[in-house]
Amino acid sequence: MIDELSKTIRAQLHERVSSPLLATFSIAWLVWNYKFVLILFASVSLQEKFQMIDAVAFPSGILILLNGLVYPLAAALVLIFLYPIPAKYVYEYAKKRQRDLKEIQQKIDDETPLTKEEARAIRKEALKRTMDLEEELEKQVANVERLKEIVREFEESESKEYNRTQSGEFSVKRNPRASDSNLNRSNILVTAEKYVEESIKNHIIEKYSGADAKFLVDVKDNQLHVSVLPGSVEGQSKSFRYDYETPDDDNLSPVISDLQKRLDQDVRSFIGM
Repeated sequence: MIDELSKTIRAQLHERVSSPLLATFSIAWLVWNYKFVLILFASVSLQEKFQMIDAVAFPSGILILLNGLVYPLAAALVLIFLYPIPAKYVYEYAKKRQRDLKEIQQKIDDETPLTKEEARAIRKEALKRTMDLEEELEKQVANVERLKEIVREFEESESKEYNRTQSGEFSVKRNPRASDSNLNRSNILVTAEKYVEESIKNHIIEKYSGADAKFLVDVKDNQLHVSVLPGSVEGQSKSFRYDYETPDDDNLSPVISDLQKRLDQDVRSFIGM
């Protein structure tokens, strides 16, 4: 409660102090009543200060009203409302003169021939930038070659996979760490992963056969990995990973449907289909 009250008071004080009228009025009041300020800080007794204030600073009641309120308020209003009008034109004139001086300086600099040191420095800077650009170009070329190699490996992998499928070759390897009691469960998990992988591949072939992109699909440890290599964007690729759970009843249709929806959303967002 006390903290909130303190914050409220500080906020109100800050708002009052930052007010243009109050700040300008305070300055004007100090100027009009400089005698009062000097007497206030004079090295005399308090009684002498009061006497000097009555005799010098405010000898009459009308001066108290004029110097204490009317004159400072009038000066503040003049500074707030009238001063900005000529100040605007003065500021505009000064900026134009600065612009003219810069144009004259630029004209003289353009007509002045470069010294040998300046020419040497410019050539050195240009050579450095050229070398930096060549280095960046080499990096981009290396990235393109790396992506081409990935695409070739992907195409070779797809070709081998297609040949194995056409020849009817398929094997389920037993996990050497699995016990005999878990053999059937291990076989189901591996078979489910293969089923998910083939289903996603068929979905990609049907859905994105006309897309200018290559896809690399891998399923391992109940996680689907799909790498997309767009042909129109050199040096950029995107990998997506999706976790899934194998149902106890081995009904993978809902799982595959969910994976297809998530994959379609990410692929469309990436390649702009």
